[in-house]
Amino acid sequence: MRVQLYISAQSFLYRFPNLKNRLRNSYLFRTLVPLLFDFSHSFNDRQYMTEQILPALASSKVRRVLFVGCKAYTARYGKRLTPAGIDYWTTDIAPAAAIWGEKDHHIICDISKIDDLSPPESFDVVLFNGVIGDGVDKEDHMNRAITAIARILRANGILLIGWNSLKKHPDPMQLEAVGTYFRHECVFSLPVRKTFPDTDHVYDWLVKTDVPETARKQGISDGVPVNELDRP
Repeated sequence: MRVQLYISAQSFLYRFPNLKNRLRNSYLFRTLVPLLFDFSHSFNDRQYMTEQILPALASSKVRRVLFVGCKAYTARYGKRLTPAGIDYWTTDIAPAAAIWGEKDHHIICDISKIDDLSPPESFDVVLFNGVIGDGVDKEDHMNRAITAIARILRANGILLIGWNSLKKHPDPMQLEAVGTYFRHECVFSLPVRKTFPDTDHVYDWLVKTDVPETARKQGISDGVPVNELDRP
């Protein structure tokens, strides 16, 4: 019922673009839509995010978290983390998505350039969910994004990649940048890889690793020198 109502509301607004733009920029719209159309329990992967991943983060000792990719259903994620004292940030390449980002803690940029706007080793956790195959589509772009994320993560920082296995792109665990900067590892007592019977969504946990000296000398195939991880 809520899904059909949401589709009908979206169809109505698309017929009146001026009204849609005014509404989307209002605080009331940002507040009401996530409440009225909360689909967190409509999809198992989103339910897992809100009932397992976010509570695990909130009860951990992490201090600073970046969530990549903002939608209406992600707008309230910050409210699950900030009460625990976590400095929660969001980012999205689309300026219009800022309304769903964390107020005064949102960065508008291509995730492959996040290291241009965030200091090195400034985050404990990056949640990179639903962006690979939906904006970051080509393998070289994926490698650049993972490299940029590695730069802003602290030593032993945590990266969660959420992706869809039926989309036509490589398994992110096979990306060269993932192998260079991260190890596939269980964190927060959650499965290192989580799949679901009713969706092709997959969650993979990664931990930033020391970059081998050989990798530092060779760089990776997208042309980004590995030693730029240490740039000021």
